Amino acid sequence: MTGDGVPELWAARAAVAEVAIVGRHLRQVWGMPGTRLGMTRWPPDAGHRVHAPWHYGWQAQLLDCAVDAAQRTDDTARKATVVKLVRGIKLRNPHGWLTDRHDEVALMGLALLRAHELTAMPKSTALTAIASRLRAAWTDHAGGGLWSARGGSTKDAVTNAASAILFVRLAKEFGERADLQRARSAVEWLSERLIDQETGLLAESVDPSVDAVSEVTCTHSQGLLVGACVELVGATGESCWRELAERTIAAIADRMTKSGVLHGSGGSDSGLHAGICARHLASAAVALDGEAAKTAASIVYRSAEAAWRNRAAVPGGPLFGPQWTVPAVGRLGTLPARLDEHLEGIGRDSRWECDLSVQVSGWTVVEAAARLARHGVSEREFRAARRGI
Repeated sequence: MTGDGVPELWAARAAVAEVAIVGRHLRQVWGMPGTRLGMTRWPPDAGHRVHAPWHYGWQAQLLDCAVDAAQRTDDTARKATVVKLVRGIKLRNPHGWLTDRHDEVALMGLALLRAHELTAMPKSTALTAIASRLRAAWTDHAGGGLWSARGGSTKDAVTNAASAILFVRLAKEFGERADLQRARSAVEWLSERLIDQETGLLAESVDPSVDAVSEVTCTHSQGLLVGACVELVGATGESCWRELAERTIAAIADRMTKSGVLHGSGGSDSGLHAGICARHLASAAVALDGEAAKTAASIVYRSAEAAWRNRAAVPGGPLFGPQWTVPAVGRLGTLPARLDEHLEGIGRDSRWECDLSVQVSGWTVVEAAARLARHGVSEREFRAARRGI
């Protein structure tokens, strides 16, 4: 605990975000006791109340946040919520534990593994299915890498980086040495095939049929690459992964932040991107040292501070915006014109605040800051003056 009370501050903010999102979004699945799932929109219509719209990847990130909250407090009720969410995901997902998109499968695997470690739930069925799907997704097309989807035509950064993190953790959990090599191979492929040498950023995907690399870059793929390198440093001690993590953190700071705050990407699936990046930057800030760790911590704290400062006050608690550097809109309708110039060219729809993805991303970055504070990573040099929580 630092002398200025910062750990308590961020823990309090994380708790407020948790109460708001749990209160507004979590509901039973079809009236089944012992289940919970996040309604994908608030305020909900009748379809959202019965979880008719389905976003598997959003639920994975919601589960990750629920685990964050339970780790922050070591609270029995929060652990029970984690268990209920796992049951709800299994009940609602049409394909058991799987879906066609491999990036979402990998992210769900990461959340489920954390949930099982926290609650001692049986882990074999879900993780066996997920690991088997991802292991089979690797081919030699385009020099290696995992396919982005079952039957897909591209190989993407998010799938390979998230799978690398999961493979390292599966190797630790089950002693499968081949999974550690899979992780190495996935990150080596990313480094050789998708990293732009000028910017240091990952392109999003490659189409092996025409050998074409996309020009798009997104925050979550960069953050997941940092997370994969951090896992490999811990598992192998090899310096090459530390160096790649450091270069990627510097590239994120230089090209994917404004005033030290991560760029937003809009609503829907893109609403998750900045939060995912912040989660893995926090891991780097805890695990690494030197300037890279300081830079990662600075991005997390500045992003969390901006998300909190620009929250909207609505019934039930804070409502986060999709772009943390501008005020969130606490109502449906036309966006105030004064906000347009601050939106980094992504356009804007006031309904984005209604998306569970956007709210989970805001919760994630606040939990990431709370995690740094718990680990004694000082915020003093990053913190702007503020009052209260």
